[in-house]
Amino acid sequence: MLRIRVAESIGLEWRIAPEYATKKKKPNCSQKYIEVKQLGKQIAEKLESISIPSDFQKWAIEKSLEQENINIQDYQTIRERQQEAYGRCVLRMKRLIDMRTDEEISAEEFLKRKNELLLEEKRLKEALDNSDKKKTVKHDPIERLYSFAGKVLETFLKPNPHTRRAILASLGSNLTLKDRKIDISLAKELLPLQTISSEVRRIYKRFEPTRKRINKEFLENSYSLNLVLSCTMEEVRTYAATSDKYKELPVFPSDEDELSDKK
Repeated sequence: MLRIRVAESIGLEWRIAPEYATKKKKPNCSQKYIEVKQLGKQIAEKLESISIPSDFQKWAIEKSLEQENINIQDYQTIRERQQEAYGRCVLRMKRLIDMRTDEEISAEEFLKRKNELLLEEKRLKEALDNSDKKKTVKHDPIERLYSFAGKVLETFLKPNPHTRRAILASLGSNLTLKDRKIDISLAKELLPLQTISSEVRRIYKRFEPTRKRINKEFLENSYSLNLVLSCTMEEVRTYAATSDKYKELPVFPSDEDELSDKK
Protein backbone atom coordinates (compact mmCIF):
# COMPACT_ATOMS: atom_id res chain seq x y z
CA MET A 1 0.00 0.00 0.00
CA LEU A 2 1.33 3.44 -0.91
CA ARG A 3 0.54 6.65 0.89
CA ILE A 4 0.17 9.20 -1.89
CA ARG A 5 -0.04 12.89 -2.50
CA VAL A 6 -0.89 14.63 -5.72
CA ALA A 7 2.21 16.60 -6.64
CA GLU A 8 0.96 18.23 -9.80
CA SER A 9 -1.99 18.25 -12.17
CA ILE A 10 -2.28 19.81 -15.58
CA GLY A 11 -5.60 19.37 -17.31
CA LEU A 12 -6.41 15.69 -16.89
CA GLU A 13 -2.77 14.69 -16.39
CA TRP A 14 -1.94 13.71 -12.83
CA ARG A 15 1.47 12.77 -11.50
CA ILE A 16 2.00 10.92 -8.23
CA ALA A 17 4.94 12.12 -6.15
CA PRO A 18 7.96 10.05 -7.34
CA GLU A 19 9.18 9.14 -3.85
CA TYR A 20 5.92 7.26 -3.37
CA ALA A 21 5.02 5.81 -6.71
CA THR A 22 8.03 5.27 -8.99
CA LYS A 23 10.52 2.44 -9.24
CA LYS A 24 13.47 4.86 -9.07
CA LYS A 25 13.22 5.34 -5.31
CA LYS A 26 11.67 1.93 -4.61
CA PRO A 27 12.82 -0.52 -7.30
CA ASN A 28 11.28 -3.49 -5.49
CA CYS A 29 7.91 -1.85 -4.99
CA SER A 30 5.13 -4.40 -5.58
CA GLN A 31 2.54 -1.79 -6.52
CA LYS A 32 1.70 -1.29 -10.19
CA TYR A 33 1.30 2.00 -11.95
CA ILE A 34 -2.17 3.46 -12.33
CA GLU A 35 -3.26 5.32 -15.43
CA VAL A 36 -3.86 9.02 -15.02
CA LYS A 37 -7.44 8.95 -16.30
CA GLN A 38 -8.32 5.96 -14.10
CA LEU A 39 -7.05 7.77 -11.00
CA GLY A 40 -9.11 10.84 -11.85
CA LYS A 41 -12.17 8.65 -12.46
CA GLN A 42 -11.85 6.99 -9.04
CA ILE A 43 -11.56 10.36 -7.30
CA ALA A 44 -14.59 11.63 -9.21
CA GLU A 45 -16.61 8.59 -8.10
CA LYS A 46 -15.75 9.35 -4.47
CA LEU A 47 -16.79 12.97 -4.92
CA GLU A 48 -20.05 11.87 -6.52
CA SER A 49 -20.87 9.97 -3.32
CA ILE A 50 -20.91 13.24 -1.35
CA SER A 51 -22.46 15.44 -4.04
CA ILE A 52 -25.96 16.90 -3.84
CA PRO A 53 -28.15 18.43 -6.60
CA SER A 54 -28.55 22.20 -6.77
CA ASP A 55 -32.24 22.20 -5.79
CA PHE A 56 -31.55 20.24 -2.61
CA GLN A 57 -28.52 22.45 -1.91
CA LYS A 58 -30.68 25.58 -1.98
CA TRP A 59 -33.40 23.95 0.12
CA ALA A 60 -30.92 22.70 2.72
CA ILE A 61 -29.31 26.14 3.05
CA GLU A 62 -32.73 27.78 3.46
CA LYS A 63 -33.72 25.21 6.11
CA SER A 64 -30.45 25.79 7.93
CA LEU A 65 -31.10 29.53 8.07
CA GLU A 66 -34.68 28.96 9.27
CA GLN A 67 -33.43 26.63 12.00
CA GLU A 68 -30.82 29.15 13.11
CA ASN A 69 -33.49 31.83 13.47
CA ILE A 70 -35.67 29.43 15.48
CA ASN A 71 -32.73 28.52 17.72
CA ILE A 72 -31.98 32.19 18.37
CA GLN A 73 -35.60 32.85 19.31
CA ASP A 74 -35.71 29.76 21.53
CA TYR A 75 -32.45 30.76 23.22
CA GLN A 76 -33.72 34.27 23.90
CA THR A 77 -36.98 32.93 25.34
CA ILE A 78 -35.21 30.42 27.59
CA ARG A 79 -32.70 33.03 28.67
CA GLU A 80 -35.43 35.50 29.63
CA ARG A 81 -37.25 32.84 31.67
CA GLN A 82 -34.05 31.88 33.48
CA GLN A 83 -33.33 35.51 34.32
CA GLU A 84 -36.89 36.01 35.60
CA ALA A 85 -36.66 32.88 37.77
CA TYR A 86 -33.30 33.99 39.19
CA GLY A 87 -34.68 37.47 39.91
CA ARG A 88 -37.67 36.01 41.76
CA CYS A 89 -35.36 33.85 43.84
CA VAL A 90 -33.23 36.86 44.84
CA LEU A 91 -36.38 38.79 45.74
CA ARG A 92 -37.66 35.92 47.90
CA MET A 93 -34.35 35.92 49.77
CA LYS A 94 -34.71 39.66 50.51
CA ARG A 95 -38.25 39.15 51.74
CA LEU A 96 -37.14 36.27 53.94
CA ILE A 97 -34.49 38.49 55.55
CA ASP A 98 -37.13 41.20 56.11
CA MET A 99 -39.43 38.65 57.75
CA ARG A 100 -36.70 37.55 60.13
CA THR A 101 -35.80 41.18 60.88
CA ASP A 102 -39.42 41.86 61.76
CA GLU A 103 -39.44 38.63 63.82
CA GLU A 104 -42.27 37.21 61.74
CA ILE A 105 -40.47 33.84 61.64
CA SER A 106 -38.21 32.00 64.06
CA ALA A 107 -34.46 31.69 63.63
CA GLU A 108 -34.86 27.96 62.97
CA GLU A 109 -37.47 28.55 60.25
CA PHE A 110 -35.33 31.32 58.77
CA LEU A 111 -32.25 29.10 58.46
CA LYS A 112 -34.25 26.27 56.92
CA ARG A 113 -35.88 28.46 54.26
CA LYS A 114 -32.64 30.37 53.66
CA ASN A 115 -30.71 27.14 52.87
CA GLU A 116 -33.47 26.07 50.47
CA LEU A 117 -33.33 29.43 48.67
CA LEU A 118 -29.53 29.35 48.50
CA LEU A 119 -29.67 25.96 46.79
CA GLU A 120 -32.32 27.23 44.36
CA GLU A 121 -30.32 30.39 43.66
CA LYS A 122 -27.18 28.34 42.99
CA ARG A 123 -29.04 26.05 40.56
CA LEU A 124 -30.53 28.99 38.64
CA LYS A 125 -27.16 30.79 38.51
CA GLU A 126 -25.50 27.68 37.08
CA ALA A 127 -28.23 27.40 34.45
CA LEU A 128 -27.63 31.03 33.43
CA ASP A 129 -23.87 30.51 33.27
CA ASN A 130 -24.27 27.36 31.17
CA SER A 131 -26.56 29.10 28.69
CA ASP A 132 -23.94 31.85 28.31
CA LYS A 133 -21.23 29.30 27.59
CA LYS A 134 -23.34 27.21 25.23
CA LYS A 135 -21.96 27.30 21.69
CA THR A 136 -24.70 28.14 19.23
CA VAL A 137 -24.76 26.75 15.69
CA LYS A 138 -23.92 29.34 13.07
CA HIS A 139 -25.46 29.25 9.62
CA ASP A 140 -22.32 30.14 7.65
CA PRO A 141 -20.34 26.86 8.15
CA ILE A 142 -23.40 24.79 7.24
CA GLU A 143 -24.05 26.89 4.14
CA ARG A 144 -20.40 26.39 3.19
CA LEU A 145 -20.75 22.62 3.52
CA TYR A 146 -23.85 22.37 1.33
CA SER A 147 -22.37 24.76 -1.24
CA PHE A 148 -19.24 22.58 -1.31
CA ALA A 149 -21.31 19.41 -1.81
CA GLY A 150 -23.32 21.05 -4.57
CA LYS A 151 -20.30 22.14 -6.63
CA VAL A 152 -17.42 19.83 -5.71
CA LEU A 153 -17.76 17.23 -8.50
CA GLU A 154 -18.43 19.78 -11.24
CA THR A 155 -15.47 21.88 -10.07
CA PHE A 156 -13.10 18.91 -9.80
CA LEU A 157 -13.77 17.93 -13.41
CA LYS A 158 -12.50 21.31 -14.60
CA PRO A 159 -8.74 21.45 -15.43
CA ASN A 160 -7.64 23.64 -12.52
CA PRO A 161 -4.65 22.12 -10.66
CA HIS A 162 -4.87 24.46 -7.66
CA THR A 163 -8.58 23.78 -7.10
CA ARG A 164 -8.15 20.03 -7.51
CA ARG A 165 -5.44 19.93 -4.86
CA ALA A 166 -7.61 22.02 -2.51
CA ILE A 167 -10.51 19.59 -2.98
CA LEU A 168 -8.38 16.52 -2.27
CA ALA A 169 -6.81 18.15 0.78
CA SER A 170 -10.26 18.96 2.18
CA LEU A 171 -11.56 15.38 2.01
CA GLY A 172 -9.30 13.81 4.60
CA SER A 173 -5.70 13.27 5.63
CA ASN A 174 -5.29 9.60 4.70
CA LEU A 175 -5.03 8.96 0.96
CA THR A 176 -3.64 5.53 0.02
CA LEU A 177 -3.15 3.59 -3.20
CA LYS A 178 -3.20 -0.21 -3.35
CA ASP A 179 -3.66 -2.52 -6.32
CA ARG A 180 -4.44 0.50 -8.51
CA LYS A 181 -7.29 1.50 -6.21
CA ILE A 182 -7.23 4.81 -4.39
CA ASP A 183 -8.66 4.82 -0.88
CA ILE A 184 -9.89 8.16 0.43
CA SER A 185 -10.89 8.09 4.09
CA LEU A 186 -13.31 10.97 4.44
CA ALA A 187 -13.09 13.24 7.46
CA LYS A 188 -15.82 12.25 9.92
CA GLU A 189 -17.51 15.63 9.48
CA LEU A 190 -18.06 14.87 5.77
CA LEU A 191 -19.54 11.41 6.28
CA PRO A 192 -23.12 12.76 6.69
CA LEU A 193 -22.89 13.99 3.10
CA GLN A 194 -22.75 10.39 1.88
CA THR A 195 -26.02 9.60 3.65
CA ILE A 196 -27.65 12.80 2.40
CA SER A 197 -26.45 12.26 -1.17
CA SER A 198 -27.68 8.66 -1.20
CA GLU A 199 -31.07 9.55 0.28
CA VAL A 200 -31.66 12.44 -2.13
CA ARG A 201 -30.86 10.14 -5.07
CA ARG A 202 -33.34 7.62 -3.67
CA ILE A 203 -36.02 10.32 -3.55
CA TYR A 204 -35.22 11.35 -7.12
CA LYS A 205 -35.44 7.77 -8.29
CA ARG A 206 -38.98 7.45 -6.94
CA PHE A 207 -40.11 10.22 -9.29
CA GLU A 208 -38.26 9.12 -12.43
CA PRO A 209 -38.94 9.64 -15.29
CA THR A 210 -41.56 12.24 -14.27
CA ARG A 211 -39.35 14.30 -11.92
CA LYS A 212 -39.11 17.21 -14.37
CA ARG A 213 -42.87 17.67 -14.13
CA ILE A 214 -42.92 17.65 -10.32
CA ASN A 215 -43.16 21.11 -8.86
CA LYS A 216 -40.65 22.53 -6.41
CA GLU A 217 -43.07 22.49 -3.48
CA PHE A 218 -43.82 18.78 -3.87
CA LEU A 219 -40.13 17.86 -4.02
CA GLU A 220 -39.22 20.01 -1.02
CA ASN A 221 -42.09 18.47 0.92
CA SER A 222 -40.54 15.07 0.24
CA TYR A 223 -37.26 16.34 1.70
CA SER A 224 -39.00 17.71 4.80
CA LEU A 225 -40.88 14.47 5.51
CA ASN A 226 -37.81 12.27 5.10
CA LEU A 227 -36.68 11.10 8.55
CA VAL A 228 -33.22 10.04 7.37
CA LEU A 229 -32.52 13.48 5.92
CA SER A 230 -33.81 15.22 9.04
CA CYS A 231 -31.62 13.16 11.37
CA THR A 232 -28.54 13.48 9.18
CA MET A 233 -28.96 17.24 8.77
CA GLU A 234 -29.14 17.49 12.56
CA GLU A 235 -25.87 15.56 12.69
CA VAL A 236 -24.40 18.19 10.36
CA ARG A 237 -25.57 20.89 12.79
CA THR A 238 -23.82 19.07 15.64
CA TYR A 239 -20.53 18.94 13.74
CA ALA A 240 -20.90 22.62 12.80
CA ALA A 241 -21.20 23.47 16.50
CA THR A 242 -18.25 21.35 17.65
CA SER A 243 -15.76 21.42 14.76
CA ASP A 244 -14.14 23.97 12.44
CA LYS A 245 -13.95 21.53 9.53
CA TYR A 246 -16.74 23.17 7.52
CA LYS A 247 -15.07 26.56 7.81
CA GLU A 248 -11.97 25.12 6.14
CA LEU A 249 -13.73 23.78 3.04
CA PRO A 250 -12.79 25.47 -0.25
CA VAL A 251 -15.25 27.97 -1.70
CA PHE A 252 -16.01 27.62 -5.40
CA PRO A 253 -17.03 30.55 -7.61
CA SER A 254 -20.64 30.72 -8.71
CA ASP A 255 -21.59 30.47 -12.36
CA GLU A 256 -22.25 34.22 -12.35
CA ASP A 257 -18.75 34.92 -11.03
CA GLU A 258 -17.19 32.74 -13.71
CA LEU A 259 -19.15 34.45 -16.48
CA SER A 260 -18.15 37.89 -15.23
CA ASP A 261 -14.46 36.83 -15.12
CA LYS A 262 -14.64 35.81 -18.79
CA LYS A 263 -16.01 39.17 -19.89
